[in-house]
Amino acid sequence: MSRSLVGLVIDTLEFAREGRSVSGSVPVSALPRLLDVVGTADALLECELHGRRENGRNWLSLQIRGEFDLICQRCLGPMPFVLETDAELQVIAPGEAWPDEALEDGALRLGADAIAAETAQAVTDLIEEEVLLALPVAPKHEEGCEPPARSDDKRAASPFAVLAKLKKH
Repeated sequence: MSRSLVGLVIDTLEFAREGRSVSGSVPVSALPRLLDVVGTADALLECELHGRRENGRNWLSLQIRGEFDLICQRCLGPMPFVLETDAELQVIAPGEAWPDEALEDGALRLGADAIAAETAQAVTDLIEEEVLLALPVAPKHEEGCEPPARSDDKRAASPFAVLAKLKKH
């Protein structure tokens, strides 16, 4: 059984500088912003976080793997989703210049994000942010789903029909 990362807090700058690593699992139920878009909250995400110092810069590498259901935006039913994401985060120390993505000196790698150094960063917050960024904007089944059908008796009256009835009286 893997270690739970819930409640783990790190100093991001020291974690990176010292080349620390941690791995374990996080239940989807421990990620409150993710709960709004998932169909099931009982899934587990397997995560690895590695720090390193490279070319005078501090980095965090975060790998997240897991399977859970999203809510299909077309039929509102569950939609299986396999998550496999690898994030590169450059940790920016206080007073250090933020990298300009347009620079070509390699300050920020393509596909990497910069984050401010935190002395008390909850690992689950890093994980939740990366999971949310990896999700599709409007998840939909590839095929075979239809919008929920309304029964005729629950069909809302057109606002114009309501106005027409008022006008007749």
